[in-house]
Amino acid sequence: MALLLGFLLLLGLCEDTMSEEPSSSQYRPGGLEFQLPPTSYQTSDSYDPGPAGLFFHIVRLFVHIVQPNAFPEDILRKTIQKKFDPSKEYDKIIYYEIGIIICAALGLLFVVLMPLVGFFFCLCRCCNKCGGEMHQRQKRSGPFLKKCYTISLLVICVFISIGIIYGFAANQYMRTRVEETRKLSDSNFNDLRTLLNVVPGQIDYILDQFTHPKEKAFDDLDNINSLVGDGIYEHLKPKVLPVLKDIKDLAKDMKANRDTLVQANTVLTDVKHSSAFLRTSLRDVKTSMEQTLTDPQCSFPAVAPTCNSIRKSLSVLDDSANFDHLPSLDGHITQLDGLLQTDLSSLVQKANESLSNIPEEVQNQTRDFITEFKKTLNSIQSDVKNISTKIPIQKTLSSFVRYINNSEDYILHYLPTIEECDSYRWLVCLVVCCLLTLILTFYLLGLLCGTLGYDQNATPTRRGCVSNTGGLLLMVGAGFSFFFSWIVMTIVVLTFVAGGNMEKLVCEPYRNKKLFQVLDTPYLLNEDWKYYLSGLVLNKPDVNLTFEQVYSDCKENKGLYATLKLDHIYNVSEQLNITKHTGDINSNLENMNIRIEDIELLDKTGMKTLMDLRSSGIDDIDYAAYLNATERSPTRVNLISFANDIQRKANQLPSGRLKTSLKSHADTLINIHQNQVIPLQNSMSTTNKQMKTLHYRTSGLKVRVSTTIFFLNSTQDFLTSQLSKIVVEESKQFGSKIISYFEWYLQWVEMTITQQFAACKPAATAVDSAVNVFLCSYIVDPLNLFWFGMGKATMLLLPAVIFAVKLAKYFRRMYSEDVYEDDPVNNSFPAGAQGDPNGSDSKDGGGIVGSHQAEGMRTHGLTLLSLLLLAVLMLLAEAKKEGRKRHGSKASTEESHALGKPGKEPRSQPTKHPIKGKFVTQDHADCRWAVTKQEEGIVLKVECTQQDNTFSCFFTGNPTSCLELHKSSVYWKQIGRNLRSQKVICGDAKSVLKTRVCRKKFPESNLKLVNSTLIRIKKPSQELMEPSPMDTVEVTTSSNPEKTQTMTTKGPQCEDEDLENQRKAAQEYCGEVWGSLCRFFLSMVQGSSC
Repeated sequence: MALLLGFLLLLGLCEDTMSEEPSSSQYRPGGLEFQLPPTSYQTSDSYDPGPAGLFFHIVRLFVHIVQPNAFPEDILRKTIQKKFDPSKEYDKIIYYEIGIIICAALGLLFVVLMPLVGFFFCLCRCCNKCGGEMHQRQKRSGPFLKKCYTISLLVICVFISIGIIYGFAANQYMRTRVEETRKLSDSNFNDLRTLLNVVPGQIDYILDQFTHPKEKAFDDLDNINSLVGDGIYEHLKPKVLPVLKDIKDLAKDMKANRDTLVQANTVLTDVKHSSAFLRTSLRDVKTSMEQTLTDPQCSFPAVAPTCNSIRKSLSVLDDSANFDHLPSLDGHITQLDGLLQTDLSSLVQKANESLSNIPEEVQNQTRDFITEFKKTLNSIQSDVKNISTKIPIQKTLSSFVRYINNSEDYILHYLPTIEECDSYRWLVCLVVCCLLTLILTFYLLGLLCGTLGYDQNATPTRRGCVSNTGGLLLMVGAGFSFFFSWIVMTIVVLTFVAGGNMEKLVCEPYRNKKLFQVLDTPYLLNEDWKYYLSGLVLNKPDVNLTFEQVYSDCKENKGLYATLKLDHIYNVSEQLNITKHTGDINSNLENMNIRIEDIELLDKTGMKTLMDLRSSGIDDIDYAAYLNATERSPTRVNLISFANDIQRKANQLPSGRLKTSLKSHADTLINIHQNQVIPLQNSMSTTNKQMKTLHYRTSGLKVRVSTTIFFLNSTQDFLTSQLSKIVVEESKQFGSKIISYFEWYLQWVEMTITQQFAACKPAATAVDSAVNVFLCSYIVDPLNLFWFGMGKATMLLLPAVIFAVKLAKYFRRMYSEDVYEDDPVNNSFPAGAQGDPNGSDSKDGGGIVGSHQAEGMRTHGLTLLSLLLLAVLMLLAEAKKEGRKRHGSKASTEESHALGKPGKEPRSQPTKHPIKGKFVTQDHADCRWAVTKQEEGIVLKVECTQQDNTFSCFFTGNPTSCLELHKSSVYWKQIGRNLRSQKVICGDAKSVLKTRVCRKKFPESNLKLVNSTLIRIKKPSQELMEPSPMDTVEVTTSSNPEKTQTMTTKGPQCEDEDLENQRKAAQEYCGEVWGSLCRFFLSMVQGSSC
């Protein structure tokens, strides 16, 4: 407001140099241009986020899809008016926020369910469910599924990596931009100071520009002779010069006609004399030839025809032109000589000189006026310069600068706090991104190791270390996904709710000016004011002055006068006109009295000459008679032809005086033609041309002269009556031109004050910097990009966990597998009872085989959990060493046991190609089995080695009837699976190997335990008794058969060596406090036999 009051004070002080009269001249003087010097500001009026702008736009589109509702103008208006009750109108808020609420609810559901699902998933795997069983069932679609899982997980990892990149980029972008906030703040405050500092300079510049119209007026005054005099001359020129030119042309033609008449008259006299002489010569030749033809020789018959012919031709020997009837031209020549005594050309030259002297005459008559007028302009300039000294603008600007400084101090005071908070935010977001990156790394490393280490020819129990490591890494990634994804999703939900609402409620309405439109609602901010801004600034609340209009005008760099519509307080248009000083200018210009004496184009003598020329009669000469006479040939016949004809005829005559005379006459004719006829012809031709020229010049001479006299009289009358008016008109135009300089200056002053003076673009830029740049571009846009990328990556962890768990089965080393040997079967069993080593069913017969390698253990954690990772890695190394020891000490020999007696085997009828196989039990015993055929049924012998202990047992049954109806491969596959699933192989007297394909219709196909080295036989018969839960059995070791080792079985309880190793390792490396957490991670990645 202080700046506004100072601006109005400036306009009030300028009123002394203004007028209430409207501008009298619309002339725009050339070479007189005014322009307020442009002011350069540090802050750009537009913000370009660079390549990140594309991703910000994508996120905005996503937010718009999630929240497509329009800006809640009604809710905001009621909130500002304190008329909105959320408890009663919550449905409007829910309707507007429905998209964000749904997305946030889904995110919270993810946060709640993800750790629960992970917990139960871990428990399920610990119980050998949910893929926790270290056995891979063979399927024909296994290789295809592995490829599908691999490609799907890889594609998901690519999309997750894109989301993580978004997160890293957005996090760093926000940190970089927040660090630039200080620079942005400084540049905006510097621009505001520049605006205030430039205002006094703009005032001085506007007042100093008065010098330019003054100097322009001085130049015109110094050149008044050309500006006014030439103007008068240019007005007279179209009227006067054509008349003077016609008079000058008449004078010139009159002189030329007189010369032509003299020449034509002289030549005509010569032609007459030559024609008479030619006539005499031809007559003499004719007479002489007639006398020659009287020669007696012509009477001879041979000569007479020739003489007669010549005599007849003499009649044409005569002249054809007669010039005696042509009158002489001396009278016309004498008349023109009399007219030429008046020099019309000099009279015309005198009139031209009178016109040319008009500029000089104007200069001489206005010399005193110019001096006085310059003094007046100098006085006006002094008054204009004194205006700047009367404006107390510095005091007004000082208070405004003080307000800006206080605002800057306030911002700089809290800016370090903002930067510190942003550093914490950056660290948290960085940790979140790193967590997802760690999970993605496990997935990618698992895919890499599993794919590179996978051997399609290796059985599941014999997979390589690299492939097994890949499977373990995938499981670790899945575990970490369950453990950390809900934390990431919590941050995503919080940032989504905050960023999405900021975008929809602040940034978007600010960009489309909906926010300004709400603030411009009548009677919103003040119930008594229709327009709040006009009431605040102008104290006239009915004036349509809106926030949107002020912001738009400032954005276009308009001045405060037009932006704030200050014309309602002080109308510059009514004040910025010529005042008393221009009145002095007008009065001085009216005193510029220029008088041009009457100009006489032609005096009376010249006028009389023109009238005598009109009545001279030169155009009445009988030019046709002269032309006809001079156009004829001088002779009736061509003398050369005639002479040649005479000579030809003379040559026909006999020699003699007649012949000689005729030839002499022919030569005479030739001589006459050359000496008389040809010169006469030339003279006649000259005369003919001269007469034609005269005829052309004098044709219409009377009309021409009469017209010239008419225009001469009319032009003279114009000069007499209009010359003074022309002088006055030119003087007024000169005065208007002088005044136009100052009017143009004042128009520029008006335009500058209303449009350019104190342009408020820095204010709009400051608002943009605070809202659009700092809040929206620096904070909201990268925040939205962060949750967009992190949310996408976190949601994709769900399918990633599924595919990783399924794919780990194809990479990890299994405890057991469904694999069949390639030995052929006996003819008593159907073909196809074997399987291929790759896991698909085949028709080659066989039995189940297996091997074991201890599963590695992995885990990790942040801060305290990182120590746990190192401990687990050490446990992994110890477990691998123990596994190698166990497998290195396997017994390579087998003992034979008799059916019911430990030292003897039962008699049987072995098949030619026995069915056999091997497997590994859940308690890590390596077992082999073989089938022999007896008279009624079969005997299945199982021999196992566990460390240094060996034991065996026998199962009997009769599957012959079942195998006749079903495939043997299915039967033996189910038998092998049942063997592998035995909790205590050969240790349960009630053990029965059943199959689903035969047990209902053919119960005899079930194989029952009939003898075991682990169970004492209580009856001599083959009937076995079920041992009690606490029975003790003797196990004969291969190293010392005489000694026995006592083993205690405890019914349903499980003594798992891996679980015991896990407990010991957790207690040793993690202590009592973290022991349970370590066992949880070890059980999740290792599993157990229970």
